[in-house]
This record gives sequence, C-alpha cells and structure tokens, in this order.
Amino acid sequence: MVKVIGVRFRRAGKVYYFKPLDMDITTGMHVIVETARGVEYGYVVLGVKDMDEEKVFQPLKPVIRIATPQDDAVADENRQKEKDAFKICQEKIAKHGLDMKLIDAEYTFDNNKMLFYFTADGRIDFRELVKDLAAVFKTRIELRQIGVRDETKILGGIGICGRPLCCHTYLSEFAPVSIKMAKEQNLSLNPTKISGVCGRLMCCLKNEQETYEYLNRKLPGVGDIVTLPDGMKGEVSGVNVLRQLVKVLVDVNDEKEMRECPVEELKFKPKHKKEKGKEKKKDRKSLIAGGLVCGTVLCVSSNLQQAAFAYTTVGKVGFITALYMLLVPIISLVFFKKRVSLPVWIGVGLGVVGLYLLCAGGKATFGKGELLALACSVGFAIHILVIDKYSAIVDGVKLSCAQFFVSGIISVILMFIFEKPSIHAIMSAAPYLLYTGILSCGVAFTFQTLGQRDSDPTVASLLLCLESVFAVIFAWVLIDQKMSVRELSGCIIMFVAIVLAQLPADVFKKKQKV
Repeated sequence: MVKVIGVRFRRAGKVYYFKPLDMDITTGMHVIVETARGVEYGYVVLGVKDMDEEKVFQPLKPVIRIATPQDDAVADENRQKEKDAFKICQEKIAKHGLDMKLIDAEYTFDNNKMLFYFTADGRIDFRELVKDLAAVFKTRIELRQIGVRDETKILGGIGICGRPLCCHTYLSEFAPVSIKMAKEQNLSLNPTKISGVCGRLMCCLKNEQETYEYLNRKLPGVGDIVTLPDGMKGEVSGVNVLRQLVKVLVDVNDEKEMRECPVEELKFKPKHKKEKGKEKKKDRKSLIAGGLVCGTVLCVSSNLQQAAFAYTTVGKVGFITALYMLLVPIISLVFFKKRVSLPVWIGVGLGVVGLYLLCAGGKATFGKGELLALACSVGFAIHILVIDKYSAIVDGVKLSCAQFFVSGIISVILMFIFEKPSIHAIMSAAPYLLYTGILSCGVAFTFQTLGQRDSDPTVASLLLCLESVFAVIFAWVLIDQKMSVRELSGCIIMFVAIVLAQLPADVFKKKQKV
C-alpha cells in the first residue's frame, strides 16, 4: 500500500496520483506538481488515501508544494494570457489558410510550454504555424489534434435532458458506448434521438446498461414462444423491461388476442448471455440442486411403489400411484397459487374415472399397501413439479443425468442396508435391470424432463398416466390378452381427458355479442 492524493488539472479531467509526502493535504486544495508536460497547478479531488501499488502508475512523483497565494495569482494570470493567445492563434490560422478549428489554448504553470487544441477532418501541415506562434510567445509550442468528443468535453453545453453535459461536469474518461446498448434499453435507433451534442452516441447509455442487462436476462425475446399460466402458448409481441411485463399474442377460437402477463407467470427457455463467470457458477448450482432434489424424490417414490406391490394388487398400486395427476393441480393451487383452467380440471376428473376402470378392481380395502402407494403418488406429484421448476433453467439432459446419478447412489446404499445382494442374483436379473434402468427409467424420464420444459405440469401428469392405457393396449397386441369392455371404456375416457386438457382456457365461456 502507498499513500496518494488525486489531482486534476482541468475541469472533469483525468485524475492523476501523486505522493503527498508529509504534507497535510485535503480535498479542495491546490498543489504544485511535476508532470510530463512540466510544472503544473492542480486541484486536489482526492485527499490522502492508501492505495495498492498495482493500481498506481509508477514512478509515483511527489507533490512539490501546496499552492501559495502567489501561485494562485500566477494561475489566474495564465488563464488571462490563454485568452489572448487563443485570439492570436486564430488570426495565424486564418493567415495561413489552414482548414482547422481552434478549440482551446493552455499554458503550463511555469510557462515552459503552450498547448493549442484543435479539430480537423484530416491531417494538417501546421509547421509554419508553429514557427509563427513560437516567434510570438517565445516558448515551446505544441498543437494537439483532438476528436469531437474531446471538443465537447472542453467547450461544454446543455444536453437534451436540459442539464449540463456529463463529460464537461464529472466524467473523467469516456466509456465505450455502442448501438447494442440502445437496443437493450428499447430506445429509438434514430441517430438524432440517441446522439449527444458531439454527434456521437450519448455517454449516459452506459449509466443504466448493467441494470437493463440484468432485467433483460429474465425476459423472453420478441418472437419467442411462451406458455401462459393457463397452459396456452403464444408468441411474444413486446416486453416492458422496467415493469417486467410481457405482451403475448395467443390464438383463441381462431382469433388473435393480446394478453399482458408478468414474466414470473410465464414458462419459456431463458436467454443465454455471454457472461461466463457468474452465470456458469449459477447454472452449476442450479444443476446440482435440481439433481439432488429430483434424484432423491424419484428414488424415494420408486422404492415406495416397489414396496407397495408386496402388500396389495398390481391394479390398485397402478391406480393409486397414477392419482398424482389429481395431486399435481391441487399442490400447484395450494402451495404455489397457480390456477388451473376448467378444461384441465375436467380432464383430470375424467382421467381418474378412466384409471379406475383400467386398474381398480376387487374389494375396496385400504391397508399398508394402499398407504405406501398413496405416499408414492404424492412423491411422483412432487417430482413432476420439481422437474417443472428446474427444466426451465437447466439443460434437460444434464438434469436427467444428475437425478439418475443421485437416485443410483441412494438406491445402492439402501440395497446394502435392507438386502443382501449376491453376484448370482444380479446376473440372473441383468436383462430386466438393464431394460428398467436404460429404457423404462433413463430414456423415459429424460423425455419427461425435456418435454416438461414447454408443458404445463398438470397436462404432463395426464400424459404420463397414459402408461396404464398403453400397458393394456400392448398386452392386447403383443401377448394376445383380451381387453374387456371396462378396460376399453377406461382407455377411451383417458384419451378424451387428454384432449380436454389441451383445450383453451376460455373454451366454455360464452362469447359476448358485439
């Protein structure tokens, strides 16, 4: 660490650091320092402060002295002499017929050098001009060509906001500004509206850029397909960045309808920004969290289902387990305040009836097996909702791999605790284990994760319940198992339920006559 003070030589100019030595220097004082241009009279904008040596350009020069009243008088005299020099230089420029615009004249404190700032469209041969000026002022002459932004910074002015220009009042350095910033902030791309006095893009576009980048990261893009709270899909036609509202164009009864929804109520694939550091770390945390939660819930639910088979019939386990299609909308409504449309509720109700006709039979008892199956159903309902949450923010394939890894680890631990596995038993069951692990679990649950990214969880639960329908159909086709009238009715009702769940939310509403 090194003690420094910050000094400016021009209004809103760059801050330079110097060693204060043992001087009691505070903000607002004037000091005499040595620079590359010579001895200078500067204004202290930063009092004595400890700073890392890496942040300070070396070698760090010391302050010569605190400005005295005599130094102040010399500085005032130089300001007056600069005005006279400016007029003389303008006359010389006109005399030589040079195509250049003089902006400012500046004396160093010791009058060892005089600087003239100018703008020009191209290169200017000012050698003869320098000779004339040197003959008049009897000192070293430096002509420095500057850009339009530096010109505006020196001259100052009033911006379109009605306030003095930022560059002239407080900006010490120009920040890079691009047209992309205007696009991010939904500003007009008309150059006259987003350009400053200098004719370049306004520096103030940089002020709110980070905020807009953060807010835009949460919003879908115009033209993206999003899913509304009622399950309907539509195309984004516009966004309100500051209010975080999204205008969605949906088809309702062959008519286009505009709806405005808060972004947190919509489902869509979030934008991927080029920021790698924090974003990658955040994605990694979400993947780990999603894998742990999904894998644990999947493992517990699957084991509860296997345990239920030992105490009750397969049909009852199948029926009670599939009741998650009823539990999903109930849990969504109670815990997440997510409304479910009327067609979906009707579809769920019919689905329960269809499942009963397919699976349920025998005596209506409720024992240990049924209780385990009910717990399994709750677990699968939670699994669907958890998948719904993480599939929108994490890659589906990665999430599936993570949950299978977690579920596999937990299952292995449980196997050694409750069972005594043998190599012979594992090899005998190898074909069944491979089918169950790869196709029934691996492929199926991966497709579920990918599909739920763009689907409502309640509709997804209905579609997943079709496994009972396909089980009956494949049993009829592949192993010639006869399908009863009851089972056929259950299949038909299940398919009707799925169709109803896909209908628009307002399908049962009466149309108002215009």
